[in-house]
Amino acid sequence: MRTYVKTVAPHAERAAIFRELTQLPLERLAAMNPVEAEHETEHIIRELRGEQHARSEGGNTVVCASRASALAMTQTRMVAAKLAQAGIATTILNVTTTGDRVQDRSLTAIGSESLFVKELELALRDGRAQYAVHSCKDLPSTLPDDMRIAAISEREDPRDAFCSERYPDFASLPPGARVGTSSLRRRAQLASMRPDLEYADVRGNVDTRLRKLREGQYDAIVLASAGLKRLGVRATHTVPFDVTEMVPAVAQGALAVETRANEEPLAQRLRAAINDESAERAIACERAALRTLQGGCQAPIGIHAREENGALVVDGVIAALDGSSAIRDRRRGEARTVAQAEALGIELAQALLGAGAQKILNLSPRPQALPLAGKLVVLPRSSDRAARIASALRADGAEVVEVRQGESEPADLRARVPDAIVFPSSGAVIAAGSYLQRVYTYGRRPAVATMGPESSAAAHAAGFTPDIVAPDLEVNSLIGAVRAHLLSKEQYGS
Repeated sequence: MRTYVKTVAPHAERAAIFRELTQLPLERLAAMNPVEAEHETEHIIRELRGEQHARSEGGNTVVCASRASALAMTQTRMVAAKLAQAGIATTILNVTTTGDRVQDRSLTAIGSESLFVKELELALRDGRAQYAVHSCKDLPSTLPDDMRIAAISEREDPRDAFCSERYPDFASLPPGARVGTSSLRRRAQLASMRPDLEYADVRGNVDTRLRKLREGQYDAIVLASAGLKRLGVRATHTVPFDVTEMVPAVAQGALAVETRANEEPLAQRLRAAINDESAERAIACERAALRTLQGGCQAPIGIHAREENGALVVDGVIAALDGSSAIRDRRRGEARTVAQAEALGIELAQALLGAGAQKILNLSPRPQALPLAGKLVVLPRSSDRAARIASALRADGAEVVEVRQGESEPADLRARVPDAIVFPSSGAVIAAGSYLQRVYTYGRRPAVATMGPESSAAAHAAGFTPDIVAPDLEVNSLIGAVRAHLLSKEQYGS
């Protein structure tokens, strides 16, 4: 409780809080688990401040949304402690995310992006919290329009770490050894190095995964070094991979502080207290590359940027999940600003695409448990929003073929008839004009999905009355409507 008070309360309030804590019965204290102890502490803090007092503080008391895992809480307290030093007190709101709640399936089989994010964003939208702390690698490459990254923390060790109780390093694993990882990116790169090993999914928080390793369920597992260091835990043999050998996930090791887009005063205070400009440039570079590749946070893509001798160096890899092929590239350049860093990331992504990366991404096996596995979706491009939709559809297992302005038959279609055509805007209908002439010749009509009344009216005018209309102008709403319609057709044959 004392540690928690020092984390979330400014110095001027602590003495009064400690006095209240000492009045609690010893038997009651002894019966509390850590979560109950934190809740009791927060209750005392609220009682002492009172609602009127909290209002009179002029915004010096804020609520942070956080996952409740040990690692997430450790990371959130690190941020809260820095804010407390800047005179901003934090109360922590624990939120259970989809990724935390669903533990009986792999992350890819859940079939959605933002598995550890969207519930925290909901807490921001409805006013239950004013900021949220994320492992930055969990964030999608493009945020919703009403959200912003206010600050990026100083980066912890970004490397992936080999963990084993029996074997001293990855090379010493015998053929057929069982290696646990929940990351497609790690599995793909590991398989490219050692195709002779068995790779299996492992879920749970860091302590749970290490316990499963100790129990002998796996010969080795691979975890993020940052999480191990923040929690102060390790396996008997813990050996980091070099970032050029096993390219880390985008933003691995960094924390992102997210707020609503219109929270400008709070965002500025968060940035002043927390933001690390070197880490910010590196993360901006990596996220720009991921956006250009249109890969979600679960795609088998590794991107890592770091400063070397005054320049920004960024490595990228895209590997097939079975390890049969991998495309790698590196770029180096001056990046004194975020914009320059993003330009370098885009340059790297374009080089990977030019080398055939999209083919690997398109052909990467998709678990059949994904709701849209085996579905082919055509997505006309007219804005950045289409990139977010493409990424979300791919996360659901769909194969997405994008149509550019004037294309009549995209090469990736190879005369196949799509299951659905998705129009994010009226501009997308216009962009697809040439292709829609080809659609008239299909033997069967694809489902037509639109977002909002303008795109619906444009599709209808083009002769394609929508089968699916998103109930509101949000990507998740559109994806949910497409998913429900296609699965309904599959189930009932209509």
